[in-house]
Amino acid sequence: MQKVFEMARKPSYQELLNKVKNLERSIETYRTFVDDSSDLFYRTDLEGRLSYVSPSVYRISGYTVEEAIGIRLAEEIYLFPQQRTVFLEKLRENGQVYNFEAQLKRKDGSIWWASTSAHFFTDKDGNTLGVEGNIRDITELKTIELSLRSSEERFRLAFQTSPDSINLNRLSDGLYLDTNQGFTDLTGYTRENVIGKTSHQINIWKKPADRKRLIDGLMENGFVNNLEAQFVRKNGEVGVGLMSARTLKINDEDVILSVTRDITARKQAEEERVKLESQLTHAQKIEAIGRLAGGVAHDLNNLLSPILGYGELLLANMTAGDPRKKQIEQILKAGTGARDLVQQLLAFGRKQALQYKPMDLNETLAGFEKLLRRTIREDIEIDIIRAPHLPLIMADIGQIEQVIMNLAVNAADAMPDGGRLSFETALVALDEENTDFRPNMKIGEYVMLVVSDTGCGMDEETNSMIFDPFFSTKGDQGTGLGLATVHGIVKQHEGNIWVYSEPGKGATFKVFLPVTPEIHAQQMIPEKNNMDLTGSETILVVEDNGNVRDIVRDILEKYGYSVLIAENGVEALKIMAVSEEPVALLLTDVIMPQMNGKELYNKLIQDFPELKVIYMSGYTDNAIVHRGVLDEGVHFIKKPFTMRGIISKLRSVLDEG
Repeated sequence: MQKVFEMARKPSYQELLNKVKNLERSIETYRTFVDDSSDLFYRTDLEGRLSYVSPSVYRISGYTVEEAIGIRLAEEIYLFPQQRTVFLEKLRENGQVYNFEAQLKRKDGSIWWASTSAHFFTDKDGNTLGVEGNIRDITELKTIELSLRSSEERFRLAFQTSPDSINLNRLSDGLYLDTNQGFTDLTGYTRENVIGKTSHQINIWKKPADRKRLIDGLMENGFVNNLEAQFVRKNGEVGVGLMSARTLKINDEDVILSVTRDITARKQAEEERVKLESQLTHAQKIEAIGRLAGGVAHDLNNLLSPILGYGELLLANMTAGDPRKKQIEQILKAGTGARDLVQQLLAFGRKQALQYKPMDLNETLAGFEKLLRRTIREDIEIDIIRAPHLPLIMADIGQIEQVIMNLAVNAADAMPDGGRLSFETALVALDEENTDFRPNMKIGEYVMLVVSDTGCGMDEETNSMIFDPFFSTKGDQGTGLGLATVHGIVKQHEGNIWVYSEPGKGATFKVFLPVTPEIHAQQMIPEKNNMDLTGSETILVVEDNGNVRDIVRDILEKYGYSVLIAENGVEALKIMAVSEEPVALLLTDVIMPQMNGKELYNKLIQDFPELKVIYMSGYTDNAIVHRGVLDEGVHFIKKPFTMRGIISKLRSVLDEG
């Protein structure tokens, strides 16, 4: 009862006074907060007219409080009135709005960015009276944001449209974070192929040491400029890039921004230039040594003549028992050896007098066969294949026999455990396509002598020096003038000599001797060949040499054929697996890395039994057959071939039943 009485008691005057004072203090605190705040506090009625606004309105918008009261926000304050409509829709939908961004107008007409948070306010009965909230000036922040966005857009545009490869990689492990179209054009990898993978996983660095150089430079300086490095494209080709890179922070992580320009073509051009300069220097060196050797040889002959002449006179006047006879014989033996060496020097220097006569290379080879078989060891099998109807050439028969003998002896020395030595003759016609990379060759018809062995072969460095005078792979056993002499004799006949060789795969020497038109004209029977060489079939060309691939494709397309290109057997198998058009014929190199031409064809005919094949090689067909690479009777064409030669061969094989 006492408690009920106490609850019903009215507050005393003092208590009411304390409550009023507390309320006034709260109101004052609130007013101070509102008046001093950098934000603008406001109320509007349901029609969007300002009914209350805090003093900060002047600092933000230029309006005084009195001027602002009654202003319609949509019509007078919002730059775009429809934004006010969107604001109200969000407010009705959610009952409140946070950080709604819009552009507003100041009293002087200038524009500022506002961020508004607001809600509906009601009376004590719950009736909605209007909107209240606060507005914050975010003009400076928005300016920075838009500037950053503009910078990002410019960067994105530059990133995506740059012809150079641009990519972002994590510094720690090379993980790809982003790439552009230039990266795809350069490497063959799409963005989807590499994002989330490391450079190690896609094996893009040809030499891991190049990445280490990049990382070391970035760690030391924070940037790397013009780092030249080799990279591996998706198709396995190796390119050369010129890379510049910087480190930057993205989400508190060290990232590499790199730009790479493809300089593969430039490097190849530079290498080709250096190679051509080296060939020119080499040719000039050989020419200079040849002139020197020729001059020295003539002087040596003058010195040797009295030595040999007087030696023979002395020997003829001696009795059988003269103790000086053996000494004179040794002098004559040494003089004779010196005379033979002089002849080699003259041949190398192209200074010896030649007796040019019409010559049938087939007959010369046939007559020389017995001497060859007596000279070459019995553990070496000799094959001689002569082309029919070979035209005559103008040549010194004795010098050509020396070429044959020197090449035969050289081949025998390369086969210490025995093997096979092949001689072949043929008539070839060289055009611009065959002579472009042989600057000393002239366009025309040549009688070709091919000497092939199954010996140890030579590497590229040895190949480049075999015709140099006094260069020998036989140590003290050789003079180094054998092949130099061959080179000199062939050059003096206005011909040329090419060599094809790889370690462990023997060597093939091709000697080209020009056909004399006047003599050839008497022998030639007009050729009638009305074969239509054009076609529409699809041909798969497999060749590891890019220059040969290009010329074969151009020739075949010129005659109407569709051409598919592969640089090795593995790529050819993939192409055949997805080709939508039937492939009529495989034109493939014989000797290729990973898989040779015969192995490739044997795999393909399991799924394509109607597929025909023509093999091609810088080695001769006989040499290839006897090395066990090809079977006898297969279709084969030798490099270098003429345009008509390869098309005729192709058409004849396609037209077979």
